[in-house]
Amino acid sequence: MGRLIDSTAMCLVCLAFKALVGLEPYDIVGFLASAIAACIMGMLRSGTPRTLVLFAFLAICTALPFAHAFLPVAACLCMFERSPVARPAWIAAWVMAAALFHLQHPVVVLCLCTAAALLAWSTARDLDALRCLLESRDAASAKAFVLSQKNREMAAATEGPTILDGPAPDPLDGLTQRERQIAMLVSRGKDNRAIADELFLSEGTVRNYISTILSKKQLKNRTQLAVLCLNVSER
Repeated sequence: MGRLIDSTAMCLVCLAFKALVGLEPYDIVGFLASAIAACIMGMLRSGTPRTLVLFAFLAICTALPFAHAFLPVAACLCMFERSPVARPAWIAAWVMAAALFHLQHPVVVLCLCTAAALLAWSTARDLDALRCLLESRDAASAKAFVLSQKNREMAAATEGPTILDGPAPDPLDGLTQRERQIAMLVSRGKDNRAIADELFLSEGTVRNYISTILSKKQLKNRTQLAVLCLNVSER
């Protein structure tokens, strides 16, 4: 979501810049192209389609005069990529636009591109740090659960079997807090992408969590997990 907010903000900044220097009819087309590219990049995950969209938008911003002012949006999208080739691509686009396609106000556009790149880099760094923090917390929770389980086993071996009256067993007993959270989101019909976006995790991490949950509860698929979660009482 932070990436989409940054790229949308840059679209508006570029449109305001064009309004100051003289808005022309085709500039609206450039704005719409920028907004569409930002939305598509926000929906797509890493992979070839995302790269193709990015470089197609860079080509539009480089070669078409009505899109030159929206090069800062391209710079913002480039800096969200992890590829060492994609990140500096906006610099080559600005150079080509200035040298070959009569870029207007090249210094101002370069300053806006630099500001957009720094903003996107800062946002990407913060999101990566948040993801690492959440994954570290989940790993610590898993270790704490293992230690707690060992303590219960040792206590049971020492004290012998006992019969206690108490509430019905929890169907999700044995899962970490993060695993329980993901299991409940699965029961609500959310796919891996939606879960990843909500919890600031990668789709691969979500898949690994779901595989671990299915293994712990000896289930075969997500449907069985959803049925199991229906028995979890509201707390």
